[in-house]
Order: sequence, then C-alpha cells, then structure tokens
Amino acid sequence: MDNAAWNPAQYLKFGGERLRPGYELLARVGDLPPGGAYDLGCGTGEHARAIAARWPDRRVTGLDHSAAMLEKAASTPAPHNLVWQEHDIRDWSPPAAAALIFSNATLHWLPDHAALMVRLMQMIAPGGTLAVQMPGNFREPSHTLIRELALAPAYHTKLAALAEPGGSLRDDLVQTPDFYYGVLAPFASGGIDLWQTTYLTALRGERPVLEWITGSILRPVLDRLGVDERKGFEDTLAERLAIAYPRRADGVTLFPFRRIFMVAKRQREET
Repeated sequence: MDNAAWNPAQYLKFGGERLRPGYELLARVGDLPPGGAYDLGCGTGEHARAIAARWPDRRVTGLDHSAAMLEKAASTPAPHNLVWQEHDIRDWSPPAAAALIFSNATLHWLPDHAALMVRLMQMIAPGGTLAVQMPGNFREPSHTLIRELALAPAYHTKLAALAEPGGSLRDDLVQTPDFYYGVLAPFASGGIDLWQTTYLTALRGERPVLEWITGSILRPVLDRLGVDERKGFEDTLAERLAIAYPRRADGVTLFPFRRIFMVAKRQREET
C-alpha cells in the first residue's frame, strides 16, 4: 500500500457518495458467531461506528495505516465497544478468529488478491463473514488517463513505478467477480453473495472528476511530484477528464463508478 499522505478533508468532500457502498455492503451481512469484528481500512470511521452500533455486545476494531485518518476518526467520541488501531493490513492478523472482517474501498490497494482473500478467509471463525467492497473501474478513463499521463516523458521518472507491480496505478489489481467466487468458494460453503453496482454520481464544479479522484487514486501520484509538476499534471489531466466526462447543459457531470461487492460466509466445519 502506498504511503500516501491521506487527507481526511479531501476524502470526505464526497463523503455521502464514498460511504454509501459500505453501508449497502454492511446491510447484506447476516448473523455472526461469537468473536470480534474488524473494519480494515476504516478511514474516518463511519462504517466501524455502524458495525459497533449494530453489534453493541462485541468488540469492534477500526484499523487503518493512516494516522491522519485515525485522528479524524477519534475526534468524535466512539461507542464503548469500538477501538482504533494503526496497522498495515499486509502484516495484520487478529488475536483470535474473527466473526466479521469488513473492508470498504481498501483492498484494491493491495496486490495478489488470490493469496489475500485466502489469508483473510482463514482468519474468519466458522460461521463468520468476510465482507468486501472495492472499486471496479480501473480500466475507465478516470484511471487510464492518469496512467497515460504518468508514463509521459515529463513525469515518467517519478511516476512510472506506480504502474509496475505493487504500484497503485496498476489496472489488474481488482479482478472479475468470477475470479473472486473461485477463490472464496472453497472456504465459503455458508454461501457467497457477489454483485456489482455502477453508481452515477452527479458532480458539480469546474474540475469535478479531478476533485473526486484527488481524494483517492490520485493522491499517491501527487505526493511524488513537486509543486510546479503537480500543477501541470493536474491541469493537463483535468482537460482530458473534461473530454471523457463532459459537463451537461445544467452544469452537472455524471460520473459512473462501478464497484464490486462480496459477502462470503465461512463454512462451519473444514471439509
């Protein structure tokens, strides 16, 4: 995961739109066995709070690698059963088998999803649930235009590594729903709920799509550039995004954003 300087205020500019998929994911989680619940990549903590409210009698941990995000999360008093923890998902494991591992818009930053999903399922208690939502738009103009510009001669030296294995600009980190079904099925005889949704978000402003991606996929890119380089990159990218996502006569830019959801229930007995 890139050590980008995550900005809670920028991320929450579109808080309602960014948080909605997580609430819809949580709504599809059923009953849980005894054990703790974990929100991996909890960000500013909204979904962790919802989990803690739904299951007030179990310990809930909101985990994130960004100290700034966790500081924002902790700025509001938490429910009695909710704690925050700064940790990198790549080397994290729960102290005991988890009843719920929940992750909204986080796991797409990590490579090798076949191994990752198996590792997470193995952390789930029998009868427990893995619930994951990830963006599925890495081949859309909002992302391909960033990659193309990052590989241009003016930026190649500083940004090309982001398009290489382990980089945040890879277009193959998130796989197809069929891939995830195949990986999860051996562990999830309790059932797999798998679906895709394309949200159409009505954006306003002079450079609305640029503003949206600045709070997420564009953050690691900008952090590698100097002030002047950053301005040039943003200006050029904004021009290209305006062509790919034209503004309507009423001033609205419709921004389609596909997301992949999965809710996998761990089998109660190993076979």
